[in-house]
Amino acid sequence: MHVLRVSIAGLLLSLVSLAEPSPAQKEWALATSAVLNELDNRRHDVLGERTPAGIAKDDRILVDYWGVRSRAGLLYQIESLNAYRKTKLMAGWDYPRIIMLARWGYTVGYLSEDEAWKFIWPLAQRLQGTFSSWQELGAAYLTARETWYATDAQGRKFAAYAYITLVTNPSSPWRKFPWNLALGNGPPVSPGVDKTATLTLASHPNGLLCQRLTIPDRVSNASFLSAIEQAAGCKPWITSERTAGSDWVLDTECLQPRAAQSTQVIASLRMERVRSALQHEGVTQLFMYIEHPTTGASTISPPALTSWFSGGQNVDVYMYWLRDGLPDLRLTYGFSEREVYLFLRAASVWVLCALMLAAFMRLWLSQISVLFRAQLLDSAWLLFRWSFWVAWLSLSINFHGLEIAAFWSGSEGLGAILRTIVWYAGTAWLLRAITELIVFDAEIHSAGAGLAVGRLLTVCLFRSASEAPFAVVVLFLSNSQNPLQYDLLIVLAALAAGVVLLAQHGLKLATGQKGGLVRGGELYDTVFALAKKMSVPLKRLYIQPEGEWTNVIPSTGTKGNLMLPERLLRSVSRREIDVMAAYALLMLKSGYVQSALRAGVMIAFVFLVHAYRSQMFQPGTFLLLGQIVLATEGFSSFLRYRRRKRERIQFQLLALTSDAEAWAVAVAHTARLAGSALPPKMLKKMAQTAGISLERLSMLAESGLPESGSYPVPDFARDRLVVLS
Repeated sequence: MHVLRVSIAGLLLSLVSLAEPSPAQKEWALATSAVLNELDNRRHDVLGERTPAGIAKDDRILVDYWGVRSRAGLLYQIESLNAYRKTKLMAGWDYPRIIMLARWGYTVGYLSEDEAWKFIWPLAQRLQGTFSSWQELGAAYLTARETWYATDAQGRKFAAYAYITLVTNPSSPWRKFPWNLALGNGPPVSPGVDKTATLTLASHPNGLLCQRLTIPDRVSNASFLSAIEQAAGCKPWITSERTAGSDWVLDTECLQPRAAQSTQVIASLRMERVRSALQHEGVTQLFMYIEHPTTGASTISPPALTSWFSGGQNVDVYMYWLRDGLPDLRLTYGFSEREVYLFLRAASVWVLCALMLAAFMRLWLSQISVLFRAQLLDSAWLLFRWSFWVAWLSLSINFHGLEIAAFWSGSEGLGAILRTIVWYAGTAWLLRAITELIVFDAEIHSAGAGLAVGRLLTVCLFRSASEAPFAVVVLFLSNSQNPLQYDLLIVLAALAAGVVLLAQHGLKLATGQKGGLVRGGELYDTVFALAKKMSVPLKRLYIQPEGEWTNVIPSTGTKGNLMLPERLLRSVSRREIDVMAAYALLMLKSGYVQSALRAGVMIAFVFLVHAYRSQMFQPGTFLLLGQIVLATEGFSSFLRYRRRKRERIQFQLLALTSDAEAWAVAVAHTARLAGSALPPKMLKKMAQTAGISLERLSMLAESGLPESGSYPVPDFARDRLVVLS
């Protein structure tokens, strides 16, 4: 029965106008539901989009939001919405929804085209007679929607954005067709009484205020410079004045003298003079966009209608009817003096702690055997370096260090961060190099003996340069205010990897880690025979010549190469050389370097992927904490892996050589050659492992095992030294 009643009602409504509407009239009628249509990102000039995708989309809307699964269900919903008298606000809410239901019903096939227009056309005429402009109709819909439907901030934001687009975009149907377009046999309608202008104000950290005023269908040539000057408190200059279609666009700039205050901007705007100038142009409605960088905490009063984040900028949106007046605005963003003070105090503590811990590490590392320290990278020193960069990240994010530094530069957005990071991260890199210099003699004393401070500092800069790039990558990933796009993330990670490789190559050059190729001789035959016995894929043997960089520790590359220092050959016995070469060959066989690199790369990869996936969903502080937990667990796993690997290699060495005494003496003797000594506890443990007395091991640590003789230094290519790879 209700289906019959609705059909009769639609027929009666259609008698209001028997003439076939023109295309312009049809588009006008469809535009009465334009807010809903814009929310769904649909075309405004067609009744419905009967494509597979369009049908599926509209059917899903009818089922999910209206419970409509049939023609009868659609007609019931239309009857329910149209069954009682409407107040003006209710008409602005219900009639556009009925029109949209008819459009959806047509798309999915519940209504024919004629049936859909029989519902749409009379309701469009009613709306034209009820409201005085597109602006008033849209405002009524927004008010009703917020009152009876979507009260959440996200829903209000989307609806407000759709409304703004319709009243300001020259290509929208509300701008295309006048409100008083004749729709048929009804009484004449007065022209729309409302006219919408937009004013965009962009505040910058250096106090610069950019203004853009857009007025449609301008009726006079009056200047707005005086009004802008009174509103902003600074004398503007015109950067552009042009016409875009029917819109007049004026771009100006001025420098507010008292807005920028160190690391904070406080901008005040007195808008009443602007209101008077706009009313003189016939403007009744104004949209204002207040843009400012997302730097630190920001407050704006009065509160905005809605806001969003775009391209490193926060955009606050206001809608005012000029008849109600324009309030003064006050915008504050940046960092207060207290926040800057806390950052500077935290930075001072960080610098002081870094230097003090480095000094402590110098004293402590001097007690550790140089063999274990240089060959295996002592875990405590790795932990210090890790802690250094974690503290820097915390300083940069939790205390807003990077943003404060960018604010000082007067720039903004991601571009400002990229420019600032050069000197900001460079300062941390220099401090890290200084801490490296403090512990340098203790860490590899023999290598640095007799070198000038400048040369040592160069080495320290290269060593720290291999750490800084990835700390910078993590810092960018943790910046939730300016999240990186995936392509930029790949580029940044690739640049970081490139810098690390260059730094490592430069470190090898600076520390003299170059050797000449050996092609024969007793040592050559012994080492390659040992490699064959141990099934080690040794490819080349190099000798590192004595020079200003006097190393005593064998080193291996990633391509099956072994390098022995000339000083070591001249200073220790055959038995010691044999066990040290065997140890290095086992490292090579086990793929220790490659495995360590793979493990480190995998940890870094998981770390970066986690950070990238999290950057859009967590605030910077919590994101940083999550990353620290993940990376610390990965770091701990890496250290456990290295320790087990070393223990396994040492066990294999003793099983292969059956010369525990030579191994213990080699470790203690090279420590003496490097200018340090094994701690008593370690010396005692090694004596027990070798099955000799502590007194004998202490004596042999001074003299070595001279009874076994020494290897003559083989001929090698001194004039063609290459970096070990």
